[in-house]
Amino acid sequence: MDDSLLAPVIEAIRAGHLDEAEDACRKVAVENSESPDPVHFLGVIASQRGQFSEAIAFYHQAIRLNPSQPSFYTNLGSALYSSGSFNEAIEAFQKAIALQPENPIAHNNLANLLREEGRLAEAESSYLEALRLMPDYPDALNNIGIVLGELGRPDEAIAHYERALAISPNSAEIYNLLGNVLLAGGRPGEAEAGFRRAIELNPDYADAHEGRATAIAAQGRPEEAEFSYLEAIRLNPENTTANLNLAGMYLKYGDSDRALSVYERLILLQPEVVGAHLGKSRALSALCRDGEAVDSIRHAAGLDPENEMLVLASEVYCPALMEGTDEIERRREEIDEALGRRTPGSILLNPDEILRWGTEPSFYLAYHGKNDLAIRSKYADLFRVDDLAEPKGSGEEIYRIGFVVTERHEGIFLSFMEGILKNMFDDRLEVNVICVEGSRKIISEKMGGSKMRYHVISQKFESALREIRAGRYDLLFYFEVGTDSFNYFLPFFRLAPVQCTSWGYPVTSGISQIDYFISSHLVESEDAEEHYRERLECLNALPAYYYRPKAPARPGSRTDFAISESENVYLCSQSLFKIHPDYDKVLANILRSDPVGQVVMIEGKHPNWHRCMQARFRENIPDVAGRVRFVPQMSRDDYLRLITMSDVMLDPFPFGSGNSAYESIAMGTPVVTLPGEFMRGRVTSGCYSKIEVLDCVASSPEEYVDIALRVGREADFREVVKDKILNENAMLFEDDSAVRELEGFFIRAVEAVRP
Repeated sequence: MDDSLLAPVIEAIRAGHLDEAEDACRKVAVENSESPDPVHFLGVIASQRGQFSEAIAFYHQAIRLNPSQPSFYTNLGSALYSSGSFNEAIEAFQKAIALQPENPIAHNNLANLLREEGRLAEAESSYLEALRLMPDYPDALNNIGIVLGELGRPDEAIAHYERALAISPNSAEIYNLLGNVLLAGGRPGEAEAGFRRAIELNPDYADAHEGRATAIAAQGRPEEAEFSYLEAIRLNPENTTANLNLAGMYLKYGDSDRALSVYERLILLQPEVVGAHLGKSRALSALCRDGEAVDSIRHAAGLDPENEMLVLASEVYCPALMEGTDEIERRREEIDEALGRRTPGSILLNPDEILRWGTEPSFYLAYHGKNDLAIRSKYADLFRVDDLAEPKGSGEEIYRIGFVVTERHEGIFLSFMEGILKNMFDDRLEVNVICVEGSRKIISEKMGGSKMRYHVISQKFESALREIRAGRYDLLFYFEVGTDSFNYFLPFFRLAPVQCTSWGYPVTSGISQIDYFISSHLVESEDAEEHYRERLECLNALPAYYYRPKAPARPGSRTDFAISESENVYLCSQSLFKIHPDYDKVLANILRSDPVGQVVMIEGKHPNWHRCMQARFRENIPDVAGRVRFVPQMSRDDYLRLITMSDVMLDPFPFGSGNSAYESIAMGTPVVTLPGEFMRGRVTSGCYSKIEVLDCVASSPEEYVDIALRVGREADFREVVKDKILNENAMLFEDDSAVRELEGFFIRAVEAVRP
């Protein structure tokens, strides 16, 4: 057929005059009924109109007339892709390549489809073939970088982006892609530089502003991150991830009201965004608006009923603060019944989705004063990992040990583990801290000149799995399991031959893949093995090397906290969710017996919590609720001042002190405690047992009140107890025996599983 006959058609298509092009094309088709070309161009016109079914029919007709034309298959593949027929589209591109194997564009297009279908290894091969044919092909260089990043090979991805930048040095898109892969690879500082360059080249690049914000947030600079998120949202108000990340950051740092406003604004713009409803539920929960929180999470589950994680979350909701023991019993029964309706192993863990939807058991279950073994085991057994790889360990004579720390838990980790890490000298152990870059900066700054090894992992869960597994650890020590989705779900993937945890979160994980729970004879009851699914390993020492806190340079003054010198101060400084409803009566009995007594508490992480607690006190202990005073959160120095100016510390039960037990004993302020059934209520008594000062250890709630009143009201007795504590407390701090026992345990545990 004479090509000139189609020239008007091609010109009209280029000009966007599709009706004119169609009329001309149909005329040519009638006059040349055996030619595939006009039929093919009718397909092109239909595709440009978005009429993909018609386009596909025209392309098939053209192929029947001439099955050896590569461009027919290429255009057919594009139309099939646009219509959602991905597998057929892949087949069409493969046929085009079979006819014209030296076409780099066809290889790149095929690779794009394979990547979208999750067939990453095949996509990589196709991109490489495109680059073999055209080494400086920018699209293929960019796209293979994306695939290599998703395959967990960031260094190779970066190399391709650097080649692409050598060709297109002013490409904001490539700098943005480079920033994304650096961020995914746990290198947020370098990622920030890439995003910044993308913004310099294109100031209105919303995605780059969002990426820069995420990189900054990963380095622990929330104020700067907020500015960049807001700029990304200004440029694109419906940017879902920017809105979700901003709200999530607000929530992480305790600003639940602002988080809620962002979630609600996003829901108005995009009511079908499941993550917005889920986030709204979390913000409402932090505000103690539990009924609304349940409604929001149920709405999220209704939008995605096939999402087992979301449905589970809607069934096992548990408030932070409970009104009474009846509510505790009811909530636990509801959770237990919901778990009982499900089949063990029914929820497949998808690493790509865990941080988005992962639902760990409620953090607040541990504060109910119950044995959590059954409920946590039943919960953990819902999840399964298919094709679980057996970890090989290092295979070296020196055993590789990894301490896993997740974001926002660096402070408590350092309190108990800094001295352990600094003082592990056994030549048979190589000790590493496994964490994201932001955590590494916090920990390394606090550790000073320590030559600690750090294994920096990605913030993306699926990448972190690959990176930790590649480290070939012999033993992983999870300081906490269950305080966030990251540290709860990592152990399910069995990343080392030995996995253990300890009292960072002092309750059984319930996870069968965790082998040991490391504790101490000083804090466990005789029947403690009935509280753990893990094998309980009790040291003789407390499993911590705690540096003695330095007394504040300026002593505490009651005027700093608006407390009168004539009042007896009973400081109960624990997180408000530790205050069990039954403990309200204990506070009431102390205050009723001491007319000048004041219980001082510290406001919660979320501003609404202390207001909810005040309302509960007004309901449960109305006659003395006015003498429970809340003071704002404060610096550590101010907190130590508050301890020193208090007459007595109250260790609540059934969940008692941890960090603050060490701090109060260091200051010499007597802490009254009642050891509970579970380790989480026995840490203070364990500390007292260690220093052999038991004056403030009660055996019943009644004795607890009596001791608190005696210490609070009798200055002479208080000074006697304080002197005893100060004279004996040295043995509680910087305890080398804990380090040596842990070293010995690590070696025994690894040797027990080695062939």
